[in-house]
Amino acid sequence: RTAATPPASTGAAAARPGAAASRTHPAAGRPAPSSTPPLLHLPPSWGPSGYRNEVVVLMYHAFRLHPTPGDDITPADFAAQLALFRQDGYHVITLARFEAFVSGRASVPPNALLLTFDNGYASMYHYAYPLLLRYHYPATLFPIARWLVHPQTAPPGIHPLTLPDARAMVASGLVSIGTQGWNVHRGIASGPNSSEAADIGRAYNAATGGRESLNAYDQRVAADLSHAQRALTPLARAPLQAFAYPFGDYRPRLIRLLHAAGFHYLFAATLGWANLQGQSASVLFRLNVGSYRETPADALSAIRTVAQDTALHPTWTPPARVIEVWHP
Repeated sequence: RTAATPPASTGAAAARPGAAASRTHPAAGRPAPSSTPPLLHLPPSWGPSGYRNEVVVLMYHAFRLHPTPGDDITPADFAAQLALFRQDGYHVITLARFEAFVSGRASVPPNALLLTFDNGYASMYHYAYPLLLRYHYPATLFPIARWLVHPQTAPPGIHPLTLPDARAMVASGLVSIGTQGWNVHRGIASGPNSSEAADIGRAYNAATGGRESLNAYDQRVAADLSHAQRALTPLARAPLQAFAYPFGDYRPRLIRLLHAAGFHYLFAATLGWANLQGQSASVLFRLNVGSYRETPADALSAIRTVAQDTALHPTWTPPARVIEVWHP
């Protein structure tokens, strides 16, 4: 894996917009009124009561009573996490509030969290959703659109969420919808002995020994993203803007295709860091606290650690690309 974890020291400074420059009226010599409010620029801070002007985005996958090694968590541990969030003064916000914060259009409460759920497993509805209702905590779902629309296409042993259950969660007002594309959350051959995520890699043809052209890659991925938009917009009740990179992999060419397809808030998976106001929305950081090895206390400690580190090093910027290559 080529993913880089945030360093202990600052990296290249990120461009963060400050307040919009005032326009001076030529006659009166004072700022002219504007219908567009100035962008906020609230710097992060860390103190005894926690953090401010930051959002830690949490990532979960499946829920199992007896999890196996991987990104699964027990319902009991998830319930304990939510109880700690409430007890310790954390505030779970909506996707819309998060997007407005990153864009500089809104503030967030102290100790803000965003809960996200990847792939779209039935266990989210059966185990996590009742707990979200109990605490009235909002969440964001990033389903693999093909699984959601055609559950029979999921790999053996995978139990995907159904459309009726997804509709019920959205109708509650607590669950927002993003996606991981229609069918790019899978590996494809990118060489004779290697594979990459389908939204990153250029398909390898064993018969010719050649790879997919850049133009063919663009057309294939653009068609997949467009398909996901058409399939999920009725469920989300609006065009989707949030996308989670499959396997956390990204590169500039994919980002351009996502923007063209209407996706502007793009979530990574392997870069555990907090999100600040005015940062690039093309690489939004998430912290995986849904692992079978993660105790509720571990999850809380990780949240505090990344929030403190981000406040101390607010100018850290992510790598321009993260690409994982699998070899047999």
